[in-house]
Amino acid sequence: MEKLEKKQRSSKRRSVFSFLCFFVIFFNLACSLVLFPSFCKAKEQVSKHVYDHANYFSDKKREKLESLCFDYGEQTDANIILLIEDGIEQGGWKSFMEDFYDKNDTELGDCAMLLLDVNEEERRIEIQGYGEMEYIITDARIEDIIDEIFDDLKAGKYYKALASFPVLVAQYKDMGYGQDARKHTQQDNETYDPYYYEKKNSSIYFLCCIPIALIIGGIVTAVLVIRSGGATTTTFHNYINENRRSLIGRYDRYTHTTTSKRRKPRDTTNHSGGGGVSSGGHSHSGGGRSF
Repeated sequence: MEKLEKKQRSSKRRSVFSFLCFFVIFFNLACSLVLFPSFCKAKEQVSKHVYDHANYFSDKKREKLESLCFDYGEQTDANIILLIEDGIEQGGWKSFMEDFYDKNDTELGDCAMLLLDVNEEERRIEIQGYGEMEYIITDARIEDIIDEIFDDLKAGKYYKALASFPVLVAQYKDMGYGQDARKHTQQDNETYDPYYYEKKNSSIYFLCCIPIALIIGGIVTAVLVIRSGGATTTTFHNYINENRRSLIGRYDRYTHTTTSKRRKPRDTTNHSGGGGVSSGGHSHSGGGRSF
C-alpha cells in the first residue's frame, strides 16, 4: 500500500511538472506570435529575378532562368538576381549594380546578384552579394564562381553560364560563411548597411533571452526526469570473452575520403577590386572580369 501511494505521488508530481513545462512553452510561443510577428514570416521571393534589358534571350530561356532563380532562391532563403545589359559606361558595372540594389533594397534583402554585359566592345561579368549573401558569396568565392563559368562565357554560351549561377550560390550556402567573410568593426556598423546591421534594443533582447532559456531549461529538465533511473545493460563484459580475454566482435567504420583539387590557372587580367559600400550605404562583396 505504501509503495502504491509513493507511486501515485511520483506520478502526480510528473503530471504537474509536465503541465508547467507545457504552459511555459505555450506562453512564450504566444508572446512570440503577438509581439514579434516578423520572426515568424518566411522571406518572400521577389516577383522578378531576370532583367534582360539587352533582349538577348528568348522568352522560353528567360522563363527557365526565372524558374531556376526562384527555386534556388527559396532553397537559400535569398533572392538571386540576373541582370543582362548591352553596354554600360566603361568601368561602371560595379556602381550600376550598387544603384540597382539601392533602388530595390527593401525587396531584395539578402541577395546574390550577377550582371552580364554582352556588349561586343567589352564583354563583362560582375557578381555581388548583399545582406547575409555578403558572407556566403564572398570575394574569393565570387572569383571561384567566375572560374567555373568563364569558359562558357568566352565561348558565348551565356545561357549555360547564367543557369549555373543559382546552383553555385546554393552550394556555397550549404557550405556556410566563407573564410574571407568581412569582419566589420563596431565603427563600421554605424555607417555600413542599415539592413544587415540593424541596432537592437538591449532590453527587448534581454527579455527575449529569458523565455528562450526557460524553454530550453524546461525541455532539458523534462528529458532528465523521464530518463532518470534504470540500470546499465551494456558493459565491457558484453565484448570480452572472460575465458579467453579477447574481443568477440569488431567492426570497421568508414569515416571520410580525402580528395585533392587542382585549381585551374586563373586569368588575372581585367579584374574588379572586390566588394565595397554602395552610395546608399549597403555593404557588399563583389568581383568581376572582362572576357
